[in-house]
Amino acid sequence: MSASPSDCTSGLPPLWAGKRRGQLSILVGAGLGQATAAGLGAHFVIHLLRGGASSHQILLFGILVVSALVVGALRMVERVISEVLSQNYVHEIRVGLIRRNLADGRVRNLGVAVARTTNDLGSVQSWISQGVTPLAVGIPLILGAGIAMLLIDPVLTITLFPPLALLLIGLRWVTPTAYARTRALRKARGKLAGQVADTILSSRAIRSGGGVSRELKRVEQYSTSLVAAATRRARSAGALRGMAAASSGLTTASAVGIGLAVGMPASHVAAALTVTGLLSAPIQDLGRAAEFRQTYRAARRIIGPAVDRAPAGVGPTPPGRRRGDGIESRPTVPPDVAEESSAVLVVESMQYDGDRDMPTLTAFRGDRVLVRTGDRRADSVVLDQLAGIAGVGRARIRLDGVDLTDASPGRRRRLVGYGCQGMLHARTTVRRAVGYRSPTPPGDEVLPLLAAVGLQDTVARLPGQLETLLQHGGEPLTIPERARLTLARALYNEPPLLVFDHLDADLGRAGRATMRDLLRSYPGVVVLTTDAPDDVVDVSVVWETAAVTRTSIVGDVTVRDITEARR
Repeated sequence: MSASPSDCTSGLPPLWAGKRRGQLSILVGAGLGQATAAGLGAHFVIHLLRGGASSHQILLFGILVVSALVVGALRMVERVISEVLSQNYVHEIRVGLIRRNLADGRVRNLGVAVARTTNDLGSVQSWISQGVTPLAVGIPLILGAGIAMLLIDPVLTITLFPPLALLLIGLRWVTPTAYARTRALRKARGKLAGQVADTILSSRAIRSGGGVSRELKRVEQYSTSLVAAATRRARSAGALRGMAAASSGLTTASAVGIGLAVGMPASHVAAALTVTGLLSAPIQDLGRAAEFRQTYRAARRIIGPAVDRAPAGVGPTPPGRRRGDGIESRPTVPPDVAEESSAVLVVESMQYDGDRDMPTLTAFRGDRVLVRTGDRRADSVVLDQLAGIAGVGRARIRLDGVDLTDASPGRRRRLVGYGCQGMLHARTTVRRAVGYRSPTPPGDEVLPLLAAVGLQDTVARLPGQLETLLQHGGEPLTIPERARLTLARALYNEPPLLVFDHLDADLGRAGRATMRDLLRSYPGVVVLTTDAPDDVVDVSVVWETAAVTRTSIVGDVTVRDITEARR
């Protein structure tokens, strides 16, 4: 019962080691004990059915009862030892996984680490307790039952071994398919889990970009694939268990059929049925063991290398191959949008913290509005309402003649660009991330925008360039690079309103200078909160809880324009 060579080379500890040797030996002994009880029970059944003195029959019946109790006690011992054995083995692997993660400090994703120490180890535990244990007990039991059949009548051995041989052939034929389908199911689960995790982490980016329906469709697609993969695997698992159940039934039917065919005494047939009845559970366990073996093999491929990864052998990740083609410098003017920004933003009756009112805001094209409530959390609440991330309550927001309060997510995402500190991106490509607010996949128009925000060289170095898949909120990009990508996404198609919630905090000094250059000539309204406004924009309006203060007049706006807009 030692680990297979593949187990050892993959880093999993050997099963036949330490205290586990004694536990496996006890399981083998339990199988032999049950076989002995079955053989003795069959022997006494023959004598009991032959008749004799009533006192003798009572004694034989008592021995049969004791044999049954012994089998029950051995099954109880088997269950306890199997749990101890499997938990001990999984405990050793779990500690090894955590030790490696702490030693090399290269945990790529928390969800992956948790999955390895729970789901994957659950597969290992199931294989040990419901695969290895039934084999350790069942093989000696089946061999012992064969000897008992031989002692009853040599012809009865035909009832046992041919069905088992057919079962082994069937298992050998089905298990490759079961393994492939188990791996496919694991991949489907992993994809769905990754998509769900990234969707939840990037909920702010998704909602501000009007991508809720799109992400729900993605989750639905992954979920549908998971259902299909689980159904295919269930067919293979059902075939394994069905063949085992059929073999068990064939063993019993063969005992009756052969007994009648050769004119065997009824007492011998009854004894054979006693043995085959005891073998029913172990034979059916063979099918379950084959099923759990495939699940274990699939899990071993993942956790084996993770346990074996030594700190000394961990080197730096090789940089991706630099590719210069496909990214070139373009003019920094973003593409035009169908709905040109030319009007005014008016925000009325906006509240935060339940009942605290913000004064009416009137902003014109080219205005840079600084939100300043005195509370950073309250600033975020106000901006979330503008971006459509939070409910607006009784507030009324008009932009370019459109009531954003009642606007559909599709229309809002065309009118509002949003970015905040720590914003996590949905699982998608770099190209799609830039044009995420657009309902259709973007084309090469994202290239000048990437160059404008300073991501041209970064994207060129990525293995897939524009088609590189962003995961876990934006990996493989760094935090400042993700912030630049968020800025590009907000600027895409020049929405008439930009909303930024401390986005500059993630950009770094160079990124803030880039942001300032881009916003200096931006034609729309920019509403933001920042700890360093002078580094980002030239503020023209300060929106505070007490009043709205205009510090400068932008463009051709006049005092009369401001008065009429407030009406």
